Amino acid sequence: MQFIRNHKFEIAIFLLAFALRFLYLAISLDYRDGNLINTIAGADGYYSISQNILAGHGFSSAGNPPYVLNSYRPPMMPYFIAWMYMIFGSYWAVIIIYMILSSLLAILAIRISEFLTKSEAVSALVGMFIAIEPYTIVFSTIFYGETLFMFFFFLSILFLFKYLKGNMLSRLLLSAFFLGTATLTKPVVQYLPIIAMAIMIWNIKKKSLPSYVPIALYGLVFLVTISPWVYRNYKEFNIIGISSQANVQIYEMLVPSTLAIENDTSWGEEYHKLLNSGTGVIDVNASNIKDTDDYLKRAIPVLLAHPAALIVLSANTALNFFIHDGMYDVLRRIGLSPKVSLRKPALFLLLTSPKEIFSEIIDRTTKPEILILVGRVLWTIITIASFAGVALYIKKGLTPYALVAILTTGYFMLTALSIGLAVNARYRLPVNLFIIFFALYALLIFWKPSDSIRSYKINQ
Repeated sequence: MQFIRNHKFEIAIFLLAFALRFLYLAISLDYRDGNLINTIAGADGYYSISQNILAGHGFSSAGNPPYVLNSYRPPMMPYFIAWMYMIFGSYWAVIIIYMILSSLLAILAIRISEFLTKSEAVSALVGMFIAIEPYTIVFSTIFYGETLFMFFFFLSILFLFKYLKGNMLSRLLLSAFFLGTATLTKPVVQYLPIIAMAIMIWNIKKKSLPSYVPIALYGLVFLVTISPWVYRNYKEFNIIGISSQANVQIYEMLVPSTLAIENDTSWGEEYHKLLNSGTGVIDVNASNIKDTDDYLKRAIPVLLAHPAALIVLSANTALNFFIHDGMYDVLRRIGLSPKVSLRKPALFLLLTSPKEIFSEIIDRTTKPEILILVGRVLWTIITIASFAGVALYIKKGLTPYALVAILTTGYFMLTALSIGLAVNARYRLPVNLFIIFFALYALLIFWKPSDSIRSYKINQ
């Protein structure tokens, strides 16, 4: 009872988060006539790999013999599904556990935010946001890797912040371990330890050899954590690496996106041209890590041949990384998505055919898809406020915690550039807590300058 009294707000946030996730799952399940597997399986191949693991066919997404090993997907998510099913014998249990992990993200977001400000209200609002954010809810009800990744990633950030505050080595090593497990869930963060180690070096007060030992151990623990999977890929494919994802995405997503801008076509048209030429990636799950260099060699000449289109595309991708709302997928999963999509990304349509975009908005005002516009406007406001918050925070005094938040957000934005026109709110999910924190920082300071500034004492 004492624990409940001391943590009643966190418990309330957790229960709210779980209730919303369960409600969304129930609506999505009803839309699919009660078929649980069709509701939760997802499209990334994790469920099919877990099925092969359970059936003794190894780490393969193939539906038939000879069950070729998969080198595109990292191991944590398929094994999580398989192990949870082995323990509980039910996919209902697996998805419930997944939603519990997603609900815990709100609590972790509160704890992380507490290192950025002493304002309990701001930390609470950050946690509330993670609890109710629609796209986070969507990815807690399907077997994509986002929720498990964010759980490990948030733990890594939390323990890193704890180390920066108290220099306790065990916390730093735990941070490295959780970042390693996050990398084995989604390889996007495989280079993030470099940024973390640079910040730790910057934060050292007295430069001496012993001061660098914990940082070196951090890097070592991260490498040890990912090493079994790296060794597996070396043994099976003679390649040192975690996944073929990065280079495949550049060729499959970035090249067609660049050509679509250059030729004023769609990504789909340019992608099918690649397929018809015999060089496209028909099934990313079937791509081989041995061919990653070939994908890059094919992509670079095309990208260099169209620098202006690549620059325009990159600017659009960077902008949409921040302002994309994700509401289309939220509605689609429950059968409320627009029947007809825009022929171009909204920003390009606004710049090239403003009459058409405003006509579309008017036509959709009474339909559920108006929530897409509401979401886009809201995220545009949040983005502007967040950038203002970063500037205000730096002006007040940059801390290592804020530096981690700012650079990590920038890192995720840069990695999203390889997605091109396919960028959506999914790629921003891990850093939403930082973006919303800085937005709140700016908005509350401008709302009540004197009171807010007093409440925003920065942790030194």
